[in-house]
Amino acid sequence: MTLALALTPTLTLTKVAAYIAHRLPNVDDPAALEQSLELLCNDKPLPMDMSLASVRVRVTVRVRVRVRDTVRFRVRVRAG
Repeated sequence: MTLALALTPTLTLTKVAAYIAHRLPNVDDPAALEQSLELLCNDKPLPMDMSLASVRVRVTVRVRVRVRDTVRFRVRVRAG
């Protein structure tokens, strides 16, 4: 599944994880899932307090999301 996000650059990755957790189908507890999501770039976790503007400047904009050790889907972040 691919989600395309068009968000303001001041949002943090924590908010992006919350957005993803609440949009996934068949999730009983999105708040619990939100705590176990990781946003990855080149298979390295990104700090959840990083803003979308920082992601765009410092790392490749294509990130992967995984729940614990299982990759579920990819997210393309479009800041601005």
